[in-house]
Amino acid sequence: LWQLTDAEQKYLQGLDVSFHVYCTDPAKRAVIINGLRASEGQALGEDLRLAEIVPDGIVLEFQGQFVHLANPQPY
Repeated sequence: LWQLTDAEQKYLQGLDVSFHVYCTDPAKRAVIINGLRASEGQALGEDLRLAEIVPDGIVLEFQGQFVHLANPQPY
């Protein structure tokens, strides 16, 4: 995240991840971002895609770069 510009960091940090489920079965993984359910591979906006749901957060593809956002409150 630190490699992105300040504006890009603010944009990504402004995403509200309110629900996170990780399972070894990728079909059962899910998150809620900004009030909408999302699954792996789903586009979340222009130049933004949910690449992967990992045990400790999510990996986003943002403008061709992969960014790991950790859960703010570990389980």
